[in-house]
Amino acid sequence: MFTVPVRVEYLNDGTSGIYGVGDTGYTFTVTPTYHATENTFVRGELAYIKAKDKVFVDDKGTLPATEDTNTSFALQAGVTF
Repeated sequence: MFTVPVRVEYLNDGTSGIYGVGDTGYTFTVTPTYHATENTFVRGELAYIKAKDKVFVDDKGTLPATEDTNTSFALQAGVTF
C-alpha cells in the first residue's frame, strides 16, 4: 500500500544546451506514494537538482540567476484505469 521510489539522474548537455544546466548536473528525487485502493493514489515528490552553473533564481526571484541548486516539492492524487 505504500511505496517509496527513488530516482537519481545525471544530466549532460554536451554542446546542445537542451537542459540549461551549464553542461552537467544531477537530480535526486524521492516519491513516497500511498495506494489508498487498487486504483487510487496520493504521492508527494521531493526533488533536488544541482547544476554546474548558476541557472536558478533565489527565493526572491533575483535576476540574473544566483543559485546552482534547486529543491522542489509536489503533491499529487490520481486514479488509474
